Parts: sequence; structure tokens; C-alpha cells
Amino acid sequence: MTGDYTKVPLRRGDRWESAPAQQGRALLDHELNLDAAASFRRDRHLGADVLGPAGVVEGSSSFAVALVGAASPDLTVEAGRMWVDGLAALAPEAFAYSDQDQIDPLPTTGRALVYLDVWEEHVHPAEDPDIIDPALAPVETAARTRVGYRVRVAPTNATTCQAAWNGFDPASVSTGTLTVQRVGPAQPLDPCDPPGDAQGLLPEGMLRVEVLDQGSAAGARFAWSYENGSAAVPIVAIAGDTVTLQPSASVKFGDDLVEISWLARRADRRNAGGLYTINDVKSLATGDVLTLDRPVTAPAGAQGLAARRWDGQVIGATGNRNASRDGNDLGIRFRAGPGTYRPGDWWGVRVRQANGVEPLTAVPPDGTRHHFAPLALVDLDAGAVLADCRPTFRPLTDIETGSPCTMVVRPGDNLQAAVDSLPAPGGEICLSAGLFSVAGPVVVANRDRVRITGVGSATIVAATGNETLFHFIDSDDVEISDMTIRSAAAGVAPGNPALNGAVTFEGSRRVDARMLRITVPDGAVRTQTAITVRERGRRLPDRVTIVDNQLTVGAWQSGVLVTNGQDVTIERNHVTLGDPPPELRVASGDSVLAHELAKLFTASNGRNGPSRNVRLPTGTTVALLTASPVATLVDEWVRAGTPRTGTPEHAFRQFVRVTMRQAGDNLSPAGRTTYRRLARDVRAVGQGIVVGGRRIDQVRISGNIIREGVQGIHLGATVGGARNSIERALITENRIDLRVPVTYSRERHAIFVGRVDSLEIAQTRGTMSRPIGTRGIARTPVDGIRLIGAFGPSIVVRGAHFENHEVGVRAQAVGSIPTRRVWVLRDILAVGVAGSTGAIASAQFVRDLVVP
Repeated sequence: MTGDYTKVPLRRGDRWESAPAQQGRALLDHELNLDAAASFRRDRHLGADVLGPAGVVEGSSSFAVALVGAASPDLTVEAGRMWVDGLAALAPEAFAYSDQDQIDPLPTTGRALVYLDVWEEHVHPAEDPDIIDPALAPVETAARTRVGYRVRVAPTNATTCQAAWNGFDPASVSTGTLTVQRVGPAQPLDPCDPPGDAQGLLPEGMLRVEVLDQGSAAGARFAWSYENGSAAVPIVAIAGDTVTLQPSASVKFGDDLVEISWLARRADRRNAGGLYTINDVKSLATGDVLTLDRPVTAPAGAQGLAARRWDGQVIGATGNRNASRDGNDLGIRFRAGPGTYRPGDWWGVRVRQANGVEPLTAVPPDGTRHHFAPLALVDLDAGAVLADCRPTFRPLTDIETGSPCTMVVRPGDNLQAAVDSLPAPGGEICLSAGLFSVAGPVVVANRDRVRITGVGSATIVAATGNETLFHFIDSDDVEISDMTIRSAAAGVAPGNPALNGAVTFEGSRRVDARMLRITVPDGAVRTQTAITVRERGRRLPDRVTIVDNQLTVGAWQSGVLVTNGQDVTIERNHVTLGDPPPELRVASGDSVLAHELAKLFTASNGRNGPSRNVRLPTGTTVALLTASPVATLVDEWVRAGTPRTGTPEHAFRQFVRVTMRQAGDNLSPAGRTTYRRLARDVRAVGQGIVVGGRRIDQVRISGNIIREGVQGIHLGATVGGARNSIERALITENRIDLRVPVTYSRERHAIFVGRVDSLEIAQTRGTMSRPIGTRGIARTPVDGIRLIGAFGPSIVVRGAHFENHEVGVRAQAVGSIPTRRVWVLRDILAVGVAGSTGAIASAQFVRDLVVP
């Protein structure tokens, strides 16, 4: 770190972490530099401790080596980052070996080890003039530091990376040490010099002792500078013994010793040779011109070419060497200990007039330490890379130290293979963040204790064309949690009571689904659910837990379906209607929109209101309600005149399908507006939560939110055998906001319960909306709560508040009535629709605080 600094801010043995500033006190450069150096050292040590001696991220191409060219081979190195002893070497873009400034030529024959040489590099403004701000030029500001690196090659006979690296020992730092002390006061050259002569005073600064030429303590060349080598000026041109400099505001040369330096020479630790003596200086406005004592040997175009002033040089320092300045003996001596000395290594010593020098006793160099890592083993004769030698490490985000996971699966891995490879007792499969594309359902069959978990919404499992993504079959204890699941196709069994879900549990005894974000697509009729739990043969679900899931359901599909679950808990789930398909296009087949609008067209033919005769393209004349929501679309159909066969309803459905294929582009602006509004308004969730079957022990449905469905919660035992019923049911604190399109003609309810022995429904809040006006079209009756069937001795409904429902609670007992019973409807409120009724119930029910 050549520069004008007061001292070395942080030595290897120092434990300082920072230099907190104090109010009203001086703040020195080395205190600021201490903060930066301590932070850099901490990061470097952390990187080395965590990532190891060297490495790139697994699967990365960073610093990957390729051999190109036949006649004149060259190495190419990929862009990226590589860590070496905690130093991050960064290649912003790919480069060739020969692109490196002043690099040794690549060998042409034999095998070679390609390796990376990395070090902390200090760049003085003289070595990179772009550091100097043009507004201040030629005045210098701060220097710069970076992680320097060179890609190098070394001949080898080894055939493997390990053998080549084990037999390679690049020297990284000098093994010698230096002792610096002051043996006495400065001695003036002339006894007649007055006391306090500035020539004899110690300067305030840092003494630098640097190795210029390699050797032992007796043979190495040492140079010293009381300016820490900071007196340096960029070189513009060299011609023989003449050197032209850039203008400098801070450095003026005289009868000095100078080094001609460039970045690559220092990086490659090449000998500098003897310093040059300045014989003459011509000061020009364009920069000083130096005449040296001999011609300069320096490569043309070398980066960082500069002239640097030194106070003295010496070959060998086994004894005390006088570090004189301007010919004055300042009483400072340095001595080299046994060992080898590498060019570029240096020691820094604080010098002050008040107390002399900072003593050093046999200390290792303050810099520059080099670090190495292997990159590749190449055969130059064959023109081939024999092996990629780069060490690798796994990112910390992919390491599951102490994780309970039996295995971790990442995007691109085979999910089914992971399930099949679980040990017989079961285990946990952890899905990492990312997108998993699934072509068919992942089947977990006949297994015990299997858990599949993700890391939240960042784990996405998406189907490429199927409805079911996870299918658990005949497994005893299974759980799936904490991920996003996207179904891609509606089911293919319309009306089938055994509806498949995006997640389906079949014949599994203990079932747990939690913290899932599931989306299922639209369907023209009921074909699919988000989560399905059902029996398989005689294997019934013993315990079912479905909690904390977010279920985004397509039109006419269901959120949760459980059949024959013995102990069922469904809590804190959010079921809502999904968005319509993008641009409302279809490629083929039926569609929700065409299906529903055709129903609406049929319901609008001359019933209960003013109408007008319309002759259709089918040749049929119908009486179309003037207020029909589809009247505008029917007019568009007539205007298009597209002939269709079949019934008017079927022909109109075909017209809507053609319109959907064209995203409404075949319509007038008014028709397009109507079309897009109807496309939104005829969609609704079919059912939010359904629990049914032959015999169910107990059900808890609590804290759920269901929005935009034609029915919220449906709970009931199959009508048939005498024992078919639900033993205990608790339905509490649910919010159900119904959306009942006018096309829907069946009676619907926020909550439906049938055939239950013991029931409590408490703290229910519900609303109901009709997206399309119903004038002239029969309106679907909608109750808040509907109870019907054979009831046991305890039926309690309390704390229900419904808006826009015709009836708040409708209760009808069927069959025998228990002699001893508590059947109570209490605190029921139904408002918002003219003629709303709080409760309609059989005479056996006690009604208390029912409004209206």
C-alpha cells in the first residue's frame, strides 16, 4: 500500500475492530483506514471459514477454463466470482489468458496446471490516473484497493488435479523478517550545521522498506522511502534514458533515486533491478522530463507505468543498514533475518520527531501475501482440458445442516423418484424454493409417515396438463405443507362424487394438509377440488386435518371435499374464486362462459316480463326479455348472421365459443363491454367446503373464509342406512360471502347440514350478492343456514348474521323427533332484502331473539 499514510492501520496480530471518532478530537487517516481494513479482514476471515480455502458455487461456470486454437493455443476463462482464502476474485466478463497485461507466454507443449493467483492489491493514483478527479487534476485524492488476480500456468507431469496441486508449491510471501530501530539521534553531515537543521530532523510519516529484488537476507535488494513510496508520477513516454511525466502538483523530482514501476511487474513479483539516478530534470508545463543515468528497460504499453522516488537502496541486510535520507544519517537502522525475500513484500514503520520510530523486532512483512487455487489441468499437445480443478461449495441457502429432511429436492429433480427412494419407515422430503413442473401426479402409495414440505410461497409445484399434482394412496400417516400448487386442467369426470383434487388423499388414514396455496382452473361443470380426502375400499380416513390453506378455486369447482372422514378438522382456510382465464379465450371444448350464457339465454325467452320477438340465425323466432342480461349479445349474434344448427340454446353457445376464441374482437364496442362483464359475472365457486359420507364421528369447521361461492359449507351424511349420520359437528366463526349468478337455478345456502346427532353452529357472518340483475328471471332462493334431516337431541344455532338472504335459518326435522332434546335458534339476524325472514323452522325448535 504505497501512499502518504501515517502508519500501517492494521497488522496481522492487531485485534482492533474499529476506531470510534470522539467529538472535538483529531481524526487521522490511519484511523479511517483501520475501520476499512478491519471490516475487510473480518469479511475475508468469514469467507475463508465458511467457504473453505477456495471455491466457486456448485454448477457455476465462474473461472472455468477452456483451451481454444490449435496452431497457437490460448486459454479462455469464464466470467464470475471465485473465493480464495476469503478473497473474492471478480471477473466481470470472460477473458483470454493472453489478454492479461504483460503475462508470460503460454507454453505450447506438455501438460500444465492452470491456477489462480490472488492478492490484496493497492493501486496508487499514479498507477491509474483515472482515479484522479478531473476537477482536481493534477491534485491527488484517495488511492484504491481491490482483489488482484492473475491466471497462471505451471508445467506438470501429473494426470489428476489432486496430484498436480499436491506437487505444486508457489511461494506466497517472504519467509524472512525485519528489525527496525533507532540507534541514536540524527547525525548532520557537516559539524558546522546549526542545531535543529531540517535536514537532520525525522520526518512525520511512515518509513517503508520494500524488497525490490529476490534473494536471501544477504543477496536481496532492499529500498526504503520515508514517504512510504507515495512520491510517484505517471509516465507518459520513455525514450532511452529520457522519461516524460504527467504534470504533478505534489511531487517534484531532483537528484533522486527512482524506480520505473508497472502493475504487472509488481503483480508477477519480478525483480526491479537497481534504482535509476536522476541526472537532470526539465520542468515543463506539460510535465517534467527526467534524464536518468542509463536507458530504461520497461515494456511499452504496460498498465500503471510510473516513476517512484526512493530514499536509498542496498543489497543485503544481514547487518544493520543505515536508512539515510538525503544523505543524512537519521540514526535509523534495519536488519534482515534469515529467510527468503520476495519482490513486492514490504514493512511499514511509523516515524515521528517526538519519539523516534515505531520499533520492529523480527516481524514478518506487512504485505503482500498471495493466495492460490487450482483451475484446470490441460494437455497442450492434445489441445484439451483434462480436468476441471476448481473447488466448489454449496450456497448456504442450499445447506440444511441439522434439517429433519430425509432428502432435499430442487427444481429439475425427479419428484416421483425422490418419493420412491424414501426408506421403508418413511421420511420427509423438503422441496427447495423454485419452480417444479409436474407432468403427472406424484404418487405416494402404501407408505407410512411421509411428509412433503416446501419453504413457503417460493416453492411452486405446477402441473403441465393434469389436474392432480399429489396423490396419496393407502398410506397411514401423510402430510403436505407450505408450498404453492397450481393445477393446470379441469377434471374429466363431470358430476363424479369421487372428485379428484389438486391434492388428493385416497384411503389414507391420518391426513394433514396445511399452509398450502392451491389454484385450480375453471370448469364448465363440477369436476375438481383443491383438496380431496376420501375412502378407498374399507380404508377410511381416521383423522383429517386441513388448516391454514389458501385455495383459489376456478368457476364451479370446490375448495375442500372430505368423504367418510371419522375425525375431521377444517380450520382457518381461505377459499375464493380465481381470476377468469387471460383474455377469456378458449382453444376447444366447452367453457364456463359459453355454458352459463347459454343457460341465461334460455331463461330469458319470454318469461315474466316485457319481451320482444327476435328472429335468430337458426331460423327460430323467440320472445326475448327486454331486460335480459344477454340481449345485447343476442343482437350481436343476429347481426353476425352466423347460421347454426341445433336448438337455439346450443347455437347460441356455439356463437359465444367463437366469440371467446376471438377474445370478443368480433363484437361491437357495446357488445364487447357486455361480453366482458358477463364473463366475470357468471362465474362463481361451486362449493367451499364439503364434508359427507355414511358415518362420521366428529367434524370441526372453524375460522374459515369463503368468498364468491354459490354454497359455502355443506355437511351431511348419505341418506340411506339407519346409522348414516354425523355424530358431532361444530361449525363456528366462519365468514361466508356468497355470489349467486342468475344462471344458477338450484336452492343454495351459506351453510347446509343434514342428518346430525349433535350440532352447534355459532358466530356465523354471511352476505349474498347477485352479479347480474334478475328482473324477469326466476330468482334462486338462498338461505343463510339450511338444516334438514333426522336430528339427534342437541341442535344449537346461535349468533348468525346474514345480509341479502331470503331466510336467515331454515330448519326442517325429518323422521322421528327425540323426546328429550335441545333444539334452539338464538340471536339470528337476516337483513338487506325486502321480506327477509330471520328463521323458518319446525315447531320443535325454540326461537329466541330472531330478527325479523
